[in-house]
Amino acid sequence: MNRLGTWTVLLAAAATSGCATQAGSASPVASTSAAEPSAVSTSAAESPTASWADWEAPSSYRFTVDSSCGYRPFYGVYRVTVRGGEAIAADYDHPLTGARVALTPEELQSWVPTLDDMLDEARGATGDPEAGSIKVVSDPADGHPMKVSVDHTKNAIDDESCYVVTDYEPGG
Repeated sequence: MNRLGTWTVLLAAAATSGCATQAGSASPVASTSAAEPSAVSTSAAESPTASWADWEAPSSYRFTVDSSCGYRPFYGVYRVTVRGGEAIAADYDHPLTGARVALTPEELQSWVPTLDDMLDEARGATGDPEAGSIKVVSDPADGHPMKVSVDHTKNAIDDESCYVVTDYEPGG
């Protein structure tokens, strides 16, 4: 099966299974509709010491992201390297062969969000009366995003973005 066929199969499977992740569903502590923007800025701890709303990304970092919903090519588990605020490298394990596949510069530029891009996506939907649920979970220690889910248009299908971030390493 070619790469396009693989993505079609993966996207079809995602469409029938909803927005679940391999790790399961994190406790949604920041759930809101677009009309309730103040509810978005919370963190994973009950008494947060850091919040995603205050978090500033370092110029260089690495993370792994499981992008698990929406109709787009950026679907699956990717390892991403960011330098100077831009994604400079990303790879994933091919779902059929298991081989590690590096994304091309064109794919990096058009597919791969940085952590700032994910937060900007959540901020952009906040206050939009057409948006559905917006959820952000941040690390209580430093405020980096651990989970970002955005339903850009309520009652629409395949417009969502669902990211679960792990293995975050500043300066990486």
